[in-house]
Amino acid sequence: MAYVVYSLNDFDTFETEVEALEEFNYRLYTFQSRFGYDDVIVVHSKNENKIFLTPFNEEPIELCHFYPAKGGY
Repeated sequence: MAYVVYSLNDFDTFETEVEALEEFNYRLYTFQSRFGYDDVIVVHSKNENKIFLTPFNEEPIELCHFYPAKGGY
């Protein structure tokens, strides 16, 4: 199974979940460093993880999405 890490019109595919999670965590760290730890949140669900920017009094903005690819690459 392949895994996709999608972020702001840029995506990478990985053969293993471990590789994809490493990339997802790297992007999380990058966004937290850029925007601040209080304004960046992670939402976990059964098959997906998402990173959101939560500006004060505004709708959350999705920054990154990690999920298993359907049908391989």
